[in-house]
Amino acid sequence: MKIIITTFFLLSLTACSIIPGIQSPFSLENTSEGNAESSKDFKLIEINNDFIKAQIKKSITPDLYQYRIGVNDIINVVVWGHSELTIPAGSFRSASSSGRIVQADGTIFFPHIGNVKAAGLTTKELRELITKKLSVYLENPQVDVNVASHRAKKVYLVGEVIKPGTYQIDDIALTLLDVISKAGGLNQQTADASGIFIIRNKEDKQKKPKVYQLNLRSIYATLLAQKFVLKSQDVVYVTATDVSQWNTLINGLLPSATLHDRLK
Repeated sequence: MKIIITTFFLLSLTACSIIPGIQSPFSLENTSEGNAESSKDFKLIEINNDFIKAQIKKSITPDLYQYRIGVNDIINVVVWGHSELTIPAGSFRSASSSGRIVQADGTIFFPHIGNVKAAGLTTKELRELITKKLSVYLENPQVDVNVASHRAKKVYLVGEVIKPGTYQIDDIALTLLDVISKAGGLNQQTADASGIFIIRNKEDKQKKPKVYQLNLRSIYATLLAQKFVLKSQDVVYVTATDVSQWNTLINGLLPSATLHDRLK
């Protein structure tokens, strides 16, 4: 439901530049993230060279990305030399079916040390935590931790792409260019490459959500898309071209008749 509302809201945004006589309700402001427009509901930020430079300064790049464990991820923990502490995968069990699911409270259970907080940690941090707790019971425990199945984090791709849908985030950074490529690219007949939006919910102390916009009509913009790292629950929306946008709007108002029928 939230995705539908967000998509409908973005349709109204694009209509401002498509429908004659409608003025933009936003005012341009300068921010550390680049050019941005603000409204009472959200902040609209242009993805440009200045924005990517600011992200690099914050170490938000694909190269420096680290996956943080989330609820519903499946974790494998191996304590070398202590097979009794490791759930055996066996010849008929996959790594995911033999792992430990991160519970709703963000924990996994492990013998001797009980519930361990896993959500929000990297595999390295979780390995160090388990090693420290096991050291009370074992001498110099050798622990290995990995995510057997990434199920916690996802992004939603909607609009004018070949394969819209839900895409998982794993231990490799998922960029804007990645998700569009996985979806088979933009629909060449209906997509407006200048209207690529990423809706991101409020984070930490933010007062309102952010909406990022990228114009993919230039070749240079693909380099920017390659550097834009998506976060869990991001909604990527690709707008339609002017003609198909008009059809969408009119058919929405006249669900019982097509535009073609009305023009006869």
